[in-house]
Amino acid sequence: MLKEPGLTRSACDWRKEHVATLKEEILAYKKHDIEFFAFWGEHPTALQLFRKHKITPRNGRGLPPPKARVRRKK
Repeated sequence: MLKEPGLTRSACDWRKEHVATLKEEILAYKKHDIEFFAFWGEHPTALQLFRKHKITPRNGRGLPPPKARVRRKK
């Protein structure tokens, strides 16, 4: 799917429920010479798979929502 339009890198918006298919995704990227360069999220199984398959994707994390401004009484 990525190789056909000429893409050579991929990033994943990864969630806990994707653990079951992450290994297959990594293997498919390797098979088609696609660099898995970034993922969003964190999970011990994902980290183990990255080590096992010798890949080092960047880990993206969002910032927490800004706190509501508290108005101080004068």
